[in-house]
Order: sequence, then C-alpha cells, then structure tokens
Amino acid sequence: MEIIPIKYGNLMGSPDMKAALFAAGTSTPEADAVWDDLAAIKIRMGQNGASTSLLIKESGHSLFPAAVDLSFICADPQMRGEKSVAAALAALETLGIAPGDLKSLFVTHSHADHFDPRLPALLPNARVFAHPDSRIPGAEPLEMSSLPAWMSCLNTPGHGTPHCSYIFDAPQWDLAIAAAGDLVMSHAHYLSMGKPLAYADPEAGRASVRALLAALYARNLKYRMIIPGHDMPFFV
Repeated sequence: MEIIPIKYGNLMGSPDMKAALFAAGTSTPEADAVWDDLAAIKIRMGQNGASTSLLIKESGHSLFPAAVDLSFICADPQMRGEKSVAAALAALETLGIAPGDLKSLFVTHSHADHFDPRLPALLPNARVFAHPDSRIPGAEPLEMSSLPAWMSCLNTPGHGTPHCSYIFDAPQWDLAIAAAGDLVMSHAHYLSMGKPLAYADPEAGRASVRALLAALYARNLKYRMIIPGHDMPFFV
C-alpha cells in the first residue's frame, strides 16, 4: 500500500489568520474583510487556498486506487471554473493514474474545496464514498466490512456540515496516518481546540478529535500523524 500526496493544502488555517479572525469575531463583516485581505495577500505570495488531497494505491483490492478529497477549487480566482477540474485530472495522471483507473473517491465533507461535484462524471470507474453515518451529500455509504485491515473510517461531525475522516496504516514506516479533512484544518487549529473557529458545533468537533486520536492510538504502530485539511502533516 502507498499513500502519495497529490497536493497539500494551504492558506486557510494559518496562525496569523486565526489571530486576526478571533479579534474580528465570528461571522461578522469585519471577519469577512479580514478574510478577503489575507486571502488576497497570500494568493500573491503563492498560497492559493487549496485543500489536501491524497492518492492511495493498493493492488488486488476493488476499492483502490483511490483518492481522498480530490478537488482543486480554491480561493484563487484563477483556479476556478474548468481549470480546477483539469488540474485535478492532470495531477492524477502525473502520478500514473488515468481518470478511468481510479476506483474510489473518499470524501471528508461536501465543501467544494474538498469535493468538486463535477469530478465524478469525469472518473468513469470511480464511486464516491463516505462514512455511512455521516450522510455526506453525493457520497455512497462506505461498507465498513469491505475495508482492508490497514484502513478505517470514522464519522467526525462538528465542522458544520456532515464530515468523516480516514485512517491508513503505513507499516513500512511504523506509522498510522489520519486524513482529517477540516476536522483538523491545520496544526494551529489542532493547538487551539479551546476556541476553534472551524467548528459550527465546538463540542462535537472536540469530541470528534478525541475519537480520532483514540483511533490513531489504537493502531498497533509506533508513530501517528495527522494530515490536516489545509496545512502540512504533523506528528501527534
């Protein structure tokens, strides 16, 4: 089994943005203005607001190869429209996966920067899956008994829309990896659970993080890593 980054997210969960947004308040015109200013600055600095995507390769299993949160919609206006779809397909092909090769698209939630609803029609042999309890629009319930022993899926509500997360074992590195989506947007988000901006339901979000950590520690591996929705991976 291989876990290959298609892209790592950026822009949305950085510490400077969180501090500015906390000061502006939640869901206020002032916060909207801060978001617009910081997004414009960071786009000029080469950060486009993309989310994290992963390619999971495994031979001999009907679910794989699979992608997690394959979407190139982002804050940069230059990457909207058909250009974002073309970029997603091109990224797969760069990794040796033609659109017809992909068997599964695992989604964490239905926000467009994580799940571009135009893509399934262009992936003719891929089915869209999510945790059965999450009821993510556009995704089939994932049959948990069909998962290989090195993979698990959790229902992780709290972000504000139905949400799930995925855990993959990488025994060659003695490592368990959680693809957390926007349950954990960034390392800064993980370190600020006392007042997490990214949760519509903070108590549910914190409970989901605890469940994710418990699932990571339950894997019989030495190291544990979270791959957040909009930042670089970090060890826990």
